[in-house]
Amino acid sequence: MSADTPTTAARVLVGIDPGTTTGLASVDVDTGAVLGVSSAGPLETVRQLEALAAEGRLAGAYLEDARALPLYARHGRANRGQRDRIARGVGQVDGLTDLYVSLLTALSVPFQCVEPSRRKKWSAEVARRLTGYQGRTNEHGRDALRLVYGRSVPGGLFDLADTSSGGHGNRSTTRRGAPTR
Repeated sequence: MSADTPTTAARVLVGIDPGTTTGLASVDVDTGAVLGVSSAGPLETVRQLEALAAEGRLAGAYLEDARALPLYARHGRANRGQRDRIARGVGQVDGLTDLYVSLLTALSVPFQCVEPSRRKKWSAEVARRLTGYQGRTNEHGRDALRLVYGRSVPGGLFDLADTSSGGHGNRSTTRRGAPTR
């Protein structure tokens, strides 16, 4: 969260929107205040998450997870060349989602994978109005903010053993067998 990294030792929830430019947003667990909204490459995102965990500040995470969505649900009608480019991009995002799932699991951080919202994306103005956050944002950061804003710490570790959603774990579970929706 580079320039927006808080200087206090607040425990935070983060929202992660995976991609070659990954969106990252942090919210204070106690107050719900937005502490930072940013975007970075995957390596920098991993470093930031590891740093928050090492400081004992990373209380939980919400990770956008489009792995179980079929391609047609993601991109509608596309010609063959477009489908090929989309497939490569989807493969990158799916791989990065796997990376963040592995990282959060290794760090023992409670997290929940969330299906992408099908609602209209937040503009900078809408994000300011809804959250009160006045810092600069981009679309990736705002997508991450939508994942985490107004949420509490996930109830437990993601159930990687559950393969009911096509081998990617159960996206709607935060602790073994406890539905969240």
